[in-house]
Amino acid sequence: MNFKTINIIGTGYSGSTAVYEYMQIQNYFHDPFKNKEFTISYDPCGIIDIENCITSEYSINKANFIYRNFLENIKFYTNKEDELKPGKNFQNSEKVEKLLLRYAEEIIDLKYDGNTAYLKFKKTKFELFKSKLFNKNKDQLIFFKEINLFKKITEKLFIDILGFGNEHIILDQGANIYDLYRSTKYYPNPYCILVYRDPRDIFSEFKFKTATSYPKNDVKIFCDWYLQSMQKIENQNFENINILEIQFEDFINDNQKSLEKISKFLSISIKPNHTKFDFNKSKNNILRYKKLLTNEEILIIEKRLSKYLLK
Repeated sequence: MNFKTINIIGTGYSGSTAVYEYMQIQNYFHDPFKNKEFTISYDPCGIIDIENCITSEYSINKANFIYRNFLENIKFYTNKEDELKPGKNFQNSEKVEKLLLRYAEEIIDLKYDGNTAYLKFKKTKFELFKSKLFNKNKDQLIFFKEINLFKKITEKLFIDILGFGNEHIILDQGANIYDLYRSTKYYPNPYCILVYRDPRDIFSEFKFKTATSYPKNDVKIFCDWYLQSMQKIENQNFENINILEIQFEDFINDNQKSLEKISKFLSISIKPNHTKFDFNKSKNNILRYKKLLTNEEILIIEKRLSKYLLK
């Protein structure tokens, strides 16, 4: 297969979004989920969790808990975000919902009336009250199909949901950076571009932006977080994965050289087009830590994360 699925991946505020946005506006790729992180393989109770359950971690409670939450995930992908509740609101959300609901049915081997005490406990009191009030105490339990059938069905889902055809696909964060092989194994012809950035600038982003998923108030905790993140990335077996690692700062300051690396990696002759990409905006985010961090914070990062600093 000549056409590739290309994932642009990084840790929080790594600069991967800038690389993704630059690549997105070139004429070489189709982006089915523009500016949305495509996380269905590695979300909690996503496809990797279903596979784990089938192959090595099966129990009735676990299988049915994962399955019910996978159905809830579909709402997360298709709902619009509001002030109180987030949602991804994927493009072509009706098509995405239809494909995922069909997929959810296809991976079931057996369905029967039943419930367990654990699954009842996981319901809210309101849900239990409503079931009792309307005399709807019947729930259903499922068994997943065996792994070979599951794999075939899942491979077809990815082809269908990406609209895979006569173009290379590009995705933002379509893989788990800590588990690259398993989170990309169902993509047609997967390739990963990992983006790294000076941790001093990453912490300056965490500190002054709404980075609720990351440590932002304590530089020592940030260093612990960064070290653990990098160790998880580096401890993976990359032998069976197509991976290119690039530095955000190099991509911005020497774009032509970085594009040559990417072109060679993808076997696609990518040449800089006249685009609306704002290099000056990205350049302003390089070495921003000098203005935003205290001398003490800089010294702590430089001492503990010296291996990862921009040279």
